Amino acid sequence: MEGIPPVFLHFLWLIPLILLIAYLGSPRFKGTMGQSRVGRALVSALERKHYTVLNHVILPRDGGTMQLDHVVISKFGIIVIMTEFHRGWISGTEFQEQWTKSRFKRSAKFPNPMHENYLNVQMLARILQLPDSKIHSIVVFTGHRGFKQSMPGNVLPAEKVIPYIRRRRLKILTEEQTTQALARIDRVRLGFHQGVLADTWVLLRLILIVTLIAGAWVAFDDELAQWVGSMKEGSDKRLVPEKFHPDGRLKSKQELWQDSLICAWSTDTGRCSCYEPGGSRVQLALEKCRSLAEKGSILKQ
Repeated sequence: MEGIPPVFLHFLWLIPLILLIAYLGSPRFKGTMGQSRVGRALVSALERKHYTVLNHVILPRDGGTMQLDHVVISKFGIIVIMTEFHRGWISGTEFQEQWTKSRFKRSAKFPNPMHENYLNVQMLARILQLPDSKIHSIVVFTGHRGFKQSMPGNVLPAEKVIPYIRRRRLKILTEEQTTQALARIDRVRLGFHQGVLADTWVLLRLILIVTLIAGAWVAFDDELAQWVGSMKEGSDKRLVPEKFHPDGRLKSKQELWQDSLICAWSTDTGRCSCYEPGGSRVQLALEKCRSLAEKGSILKQ
C-alpha cells in the first residue's frame, strides 16, 4: 500500500489479531463454548429412542424473542436448560433476585438465572399448551469454581446434567403429547437467520476474522507470493523436470523452444537440419544446429 511504511504494514495485522484474542477470552465467547459443550453432551449421551434434544431454540415472546439454550423432550417430561458462564465463586439462593460472583477479591451481581429460566418455562408451557408441572427447569454453570453455599437442586455443573436427566424415570407425557410438543416448537421456532445472524457478537466475530485475514495478507503479500511461487516451482520440478536445468534453474522460453526442435547432423555431408514438432523447418546457424543435434536428447546422426 502506497504511503504506508513497509515496517508499519508488517504490524498492522496485529490489531485485528489482538481484538480477536480479546474476543476469544471474553465471557461471551466462553459462554458460547460452554453452551456448545452442553449441547454436544446432550445429543451424544442421551438415547435417541427416549429423548429428543433441541439446541439454540429461538421462540417469539411478547412481541420479541426468547432463547432456550437446550430443550430435552421425552415421555419423562420436557426439560428447559439454561447454560451460564461465570468465573470465580458463585453465591445465591433460589429466591434471591440477584446472585454474586467473586473473583480476585472483586465481586459483581448478576440476575438469578433460575428466575429467568422459570419465565422461559412458563412461556414454553403456554406455547405447548401444557401445565408447568410437565416442564422442568435446569440451570447449568460452566467456568465457575463452585458455590459458596449448597447449590439449589436444579442448578448443576455441566458434568452432572446427563445423570440428573436420566434419574427422571416417571412417565408424565404420552407419546402423542411429545409428538405434538415437537410439532408446535417446530411451527413457531424462528429460523437461523432471525436468531443467530441477528446477534451482533456473531457479526463482530466474522468481521474480526475477515479483518485479520485481510491485514495479514496486506502485511505479508510479498512473502506469501514468494512462498506460493517456491511451492509451485517445486511442484513443477517434480512433474515437468524438462523445464529446468540440472542445477535447478528454470529454462527460458527460448531454451524450451530449442529443446522442442528435432535436429539432425550428418557427419558424412556436414549438413544439419532442424524441424519444429509440427514439421516446419527452422533456419539456424550450422554450429547452433549441430550443438542441438549433439545434445543427446534430440535426433543425432
